[in-house]
Amino acid sequence: MLGSDVEVVLKSASLEYISSDIDVDICDISQLRSFPEGKDISWIINCSAYTAVDQAEDEQDKAFAVNAEGAGNIAQMAKGIGARLIHISTDYVFDGDAEDGYSEEDPTSPQGVYGARKLQGEVYIAQACSDYFILRIAWLYGRYGKNFVYTMLRLFRERDEVRVVSDQHGSPTWSRDVAQVILAIIIANSKDYGIYHYTNEGRITWYDFAVKIYELGRTYGFFEKETSILPICTDEYPTRAKRPANSYLFKSKIKKTFSVDLPEWDTSLDSFIVDVAGITRRTVRWEQYSEYDFSTANDLFDKGKYIYSLFFCQQSVEKLLKSIIEFRKLPPRIHNIRRLLDIAELYGYNEYIELVHTLDLYYIETRYAEDLEVMKRDVTKEATKNILSETGCFLEWIKTKKKFFL
Repeated sequence: MLGSDVEVVLKSASLEYISSDIDVDICDISQLRSFPEGKDISWIINCSAYTAVDQAEDEQDKAFAVNAEGAGNIAQMAKGIGARLIHISTDYVFDGDAEDGYSEEDPTSPQGVYGARKLQGEVYIAQACSDYFILRIAWLYGRYGKNFVYTMLRLFRERDEVRVVSDQHGSPTWSRDVAQVILAIIIANSKDYGIYHYTNEGRITWYDFAVKIYELGRTYGFFEKETSILPICTDEYPTRAKRPANSYLFKSKIKKTFSVDLPEWDTSLDSFIVDVAGITRRTVRWEQYSEYDFSTANDLFDKGKYIYSLFFCQQSVEKLLKSIIEFRKLPPRIHNIRRLLDIAELYGYNEYIELVHTLDLYYIETRYAEDLEVMKRDVTKEATKNILSETGCFLEWIKTKKKFFL
């Protein structure tokens, strides 16, 4: 979620950067140390984390490997190459019992495995290097990945009644705003190292958050039906890990040091939902075009025009994958299905890579053919029937991934 937004703001600021994902295992110190070889790296932004709060209670070793040991490994690498580190931590390092909120100097006391492992990560970073910024954030949501906003928008479409906890307090925070603060630290070329708190402004409950999401969701056309939102106590919604009753973080330090603006939580939420609403409408349009093209492919097959049928199969696949690219804000203006292979592979469509390759061959040979005689190449009915069937399965399979959007 956050890493994707960081990439967006780095790109918009025309900063040169190197991004990585699961291709670099932060739990493998030797792999980490080899990654910077031949690269001129002055800053490292660590957005990796094990964030399954409840699951961490049962997967303590895994949470430790990523959130503690992995963070320490990155700090060692940063120290070794003389780079400054920006690391993301959490409000869960506190017990949540404070009446007002927490400053960076307040004592930590995590109540669950997730918070404890994140706190260990902070300690390991401080032990491994001195040139670091640790940003503690809370209640994060954003375009990329699962979060409370997406969950609520889905539930409001599906249910007549939604129950939401009303005795846990905090500050909803847009990942794009966090990414902008990270950018501000880098642009300032700051050496004011240490721990900082950052969230959007405001102190509300999850119930308040849900009510505002519902209001904006109706305003921007995510649903029309009426849904009752009922406030409940934490005891009525038991979870494997204990949640902080108060996650409010004081932010005077980061405001004073970097002169950054902290948008109000509802202002950022409005901007986020406007953004997602527009993108959702565009992706739906691409999906409708895809269905039209696939219907055309079937009609052409019935008329014996097999090469044209394959061409519209290709068009249908391309449009549906474009809907994913549009939503994920991946590199723009990708019009060649060959370049979509990376997207298909990235999101686990491996079993359809051969199909996409096959359609691409027809695409290149037909659309860019100087001699239209190539359109008359011998394409057998049986081969076309198989590809048509595979294309249909592919399209339906992607549609089952609708949760990828919301």
